Amino acid sequence: MRAELPDKTQVIAGSATAAAVEIVDPPGGAADSSSAGPDETSSKTTIRLSDGHRQGEIGLFGYETERLRWMQDRALSVDVRFGTASIDRFEGLLCLPGHDCLFDESGQPVIETQEFLRGRSGRQIVSKSRTPLSPMPKAVKRLDVPVLFSGWPSRHWGKFLTRGISRLWPVSGLDLPSEVKLLRAKWARWSETFLRHADMEPDRFVKITEPTRLDEVFVPAPSFVESCRAFDCHFVLPERVAERVCGPRPKLTDQPVYLSRSRLAEKMQRSSGEAALEEALAENGVRIVWPETMSFEDQVRLFNQHSTFIGQIGSAFHSLMFRLPDRPVRTIVFDPVRPHWASFAMVDLLKGVQATYVQVKLIDRTGERTGDLDVGTSIAWLEALSVI
Repeated sequence: MRAELPDKTQVIAGSATAAAVEIVDPPGGAADSSSAGPDETSSKTTIRLSDGHRQGEIGLFGYETERLRWMQDRALSVDVRFGTASIDRFEGLLCLPGHDCLFDESGQPVIETQEFLRGRSGRQIVSKSRTPLSPMPKAVKRLDVPVLFSGWPSRHWGKFLTRGISRLWPVSGLDLPSEVKLLRAKWARWSETFLRHADMEPDRFVKITEPTRLDEVFVPAPSFVESCRAFDCHFVLPERVAERVCGPRPKLTDQPVYLSRSRLAEKMQRSSGEAALEEALAENGVRIVWPETMSFEDQVRLFNQHSTFIGQIGSAFHSLMFRLPDRPVRTIVFDPVRPHWASFAMVDLLKGVQATYVQVKLIDRTGERTGDLDVGTSIAWLEALSVI
């Protein structure tokens, strides 16, 4: 084995097919904030897959022209695929507690084990471990059991459901050696619940507590890269969890649900006026929920018992991954111009969501532009879209 490069072979090439994204503008051109309003809902931009896949459709309403063009560009640049990603096999990689990637014999981070997303300037590494090890550890334990590199998942709900589980897709059925273990990382309590419902018991993991040389490591390519790429195999485990929690065909209600952020810390508020909007929505028969106050199982049930979800853009909408297949679902998302919209769009397209995004009015507050959930305007949008 060469000291300067890890010994790598590809054991699974992947079996995914790319899906083309298309933009459909209304007659007369794309909508903007001066031409699209609650009384003119035909004036919109639609994003969908163009190659016959039976999947989702995204409508964009009320956006300023510059923002609309940015969203269209992002939609056309994402890579959405049906099938599985690839898996590489390495020998002799080094695993150190406290680092969120693996290293080769010279102490260089192995790029295949680093996490990244699409930033403003292109590919952006988000792993904390980005530099070579210095100094190299002297005493190193050896692990002769083959392991699957499963990443180090975030304790943040949305990031766990996106990049946090993005290397777990092989456990859903690929023919890896039966003795392969999963590298153990620190998990939040509710993510332990996820693993249990996904039939991933503790004895499937091996915990690294000291510098360890791994004889054989399988490294899956991530099934979800924020704002960049997603495979539909990413949803197999969340759907398995949902079936364990809800059963195969939970009863549906047509009562809309509003996913509130009003009880989160002030720094996590997206817009002003949410409490007043909640009151008005409740008067119109909408169920108001605060996801962070619900148990893991109740959140999974929520997204399989209702068919329409309203709210500000945020991690709660990533729970759509738990939606069981072949069950139509609709979302109306108030958007105060958030940067990671493309991640939500990829979920919508691959999960078959009928999604509507509405730009809310922006106001200057404490030196930043934030949203204003004006009650009258928000209700008018929901009425025009036949939600209430």
